This record gives sequence, C-alpha cells and structure tokens, in this order.
Amino acid sequence: MCVDLDAYVIGPVEWELSFLHYQVEDWDEFKAGYETYCEMPSFEEVSKIFFLLMALSSYDNKAAIDGYWAALLEE
Repeated sequence: MCVDLDAYVIGPVEWELSFLHYQVEDWDEFKAGYETYCEMPSFEEVSKIFFLLMALSSYDNKAAIDGYWAALLEE
C-alpha cells in the first residue's frame, strides 16, 4: 500500500514504483535501500496499465507531457 500525501491517493505500491523506476537514476542502489525495509515487489507486468491510468487522469495542461506518456506506453 502506498499513500501519496501530495495527491491524497491510496493505491498499490507497484503504482508508485512504476513511476519511480523511470525517475531514480541508480535503480540498483534505490532497490538495495528499499529492501532494507521490505522486499521489492514485482511490478513490471502492471506498470503499463498504471501509466495508462495516469495518462487518463486530467491535468491542467497535458501538452507538455503528451510525448512523455506516448513514449512510455509504446514500450
């Protein structure tokens, strides 16, 4: 379970990890630190659906991120 206090959203930890995976520069180091607290769940199979759900969310101005989402959803 992941609680995002900025967006007031509660969801599966795999959702947050899907996004962090593309944002964290040294994933192996992040994973090692994460696993000092709990085992890293597998999220590769669900990451595309989480990106799709996020892309369907409303934004004030989607123009700046349309290319970003398109590239991620093509993988």
